[in-house]
Amino acid sequence: MAFKLKIPFDLKVMNTSVSHIEDDANVLGRTTSSGNITLSKDIPNEHVTPVIKHELGHVDDVKSGALAWDDKNFYWHGKKYSKAKWQGKKNAPWESNANKESGTNYGT
Repeated sequence: MAFKLKIPFDLKVMNTSVSHIEDDANVLGRTTSSGNITLSKDIPNEHVTPVIKHELGHVDDVKSGALAWDDKNFYWHGKKYSKAKWQGKKNAPWESNANKESGTNYGT
């Protein structure tokens, strides 16, 4: 039987940190489940601002509870999407939403 753990802190009142890390060469930025943003240490300067805008769309979705994930699935507005099928897809609904909200066209 599967269950979801309740996050022991209120994401809505937390600030969002942005850090540069070693990452997959094909990924410019990521949002963590704690609502923070990581950028590739090799991200070109011209992509920093638009990628942060895009990732902030995901941060808003995580903080509102619209987007979550675990090792096997994404959860978008309560609907389950298999990571095996949806990981890295630009047409995933959470990517479309982040692009619309940020005016960007990112998503791996």
